[in-house]
Amino acid sequence: MKTLRNVFLSLLIAVVSLAIVVIINGPSKVLWAFQKLQVPFIGLSLLFWTLSVVFESFVLKLSGVYGNLQAIKLGDALEIVLLGRFFNSVTPFATGGQPAQVYYMSVKKHFGLAESTGILVVKFLVYQVTITIYGMFVLVWAYPIAKRYVQHLASLSFIGFAVNSFVVFLIFFFSLNERVGLGLLRFIVKILSFFKVIKETNDIESRMVTEVRKFRDVFKSVLRFPVRTVFMGILILAQYISLMILPYFAYRALGFQGESPWKIVGMQSILTLFVAFIPTPGSSGAQEGAFYLFYKSIFSDSIAAGLIVWRFFSFYLNIIVGSLMLPRMRRS
Repeated sequence: MKTLRNVFLSLLIAVVSLAIVVIINGPSKVLWAFQKLQVPFIGLSLLFWTLSVVFESFVLKLSGVYGNLQAIKLGDALEIVLLGRFFNSVTPFATGGQPAQVYYMSVKKHFGLAESTGILVVKFLVYQVTITIYGMFVLVWAYPIAKRYVQHLASLSFIGFAVNSFVVFLIFFFSLNERVGLGLLRFIVKILSFFKVIKETNDIESRMVTEVRKFRDVFKSVLRFPVRTVFMGILILAQYISLMILPYFAYRALGFQGESPWKIVGMQSILTLFVAFIPTPGSSGAQEGAFYLFYKSIFSDSIAAGLIVWRFFSFYLNIIVGSLMLPRMRRS
């Protein structure tokens, strides 16, 4: 029931946001734009969405061969990725994907809880570092472009980059200095305990020691295979760009020409950083509003139609395809 409630809330926010943009733009303009829709570019949108799933599945598969972690078949990896995308789309800050994947791997695929968690930790480590490095280049390269279209709003992308950078800092901090890292965690636990947010602090501190050491072991295993780690980073970058280019295909599908695909990729990367700290499920509402602000001068009277095409492949398709995995998860 909670999953259905999350799906409903996420879709409600997204649909209401779409409806607002359609009303502002004019329903007649949306219908006119869809009449000239070019099917080949819709096909390219589907192809690149599929490629993003395949790239992410290969990253997950490669994550499974570190240290004593169990290897994953590509078919299993595809299932796990689709399930993760579904839950990421319906939970705030995309926090539901990894717990659902751990549950599915440990219960349905019998990988073991520790192994399942370790696989996703490796994937998370490499993903976070790769996207942070990419974000630095994006802010240098694409921020001036985005600023011409949304002026001061583009500056909010620095907040999203700061959040990603802070996560990477914590990764290295806890991995390289266990004593200081545990000290910081104990300090946080004491504050939460003082405000009665948590109880049983001794049990929590004991588990923290175990988990931090597991995390350090996984981090060390990543460092033992630098070539494989770099290859995973390349696949992650390919996965990310496969999603960032979707607005360009929406632009071309509506009959527009003239804008560079790399310009759109840069702007979409800034947009993604811009909405990274929005807590709604799937960033619903924020994504639609940011798209309208970023691209209204590029899509002109077809902005609402472009938003519908892009949002279908970047959001709704994850829910539609990912929901096919739910019966398997329930049976497990």
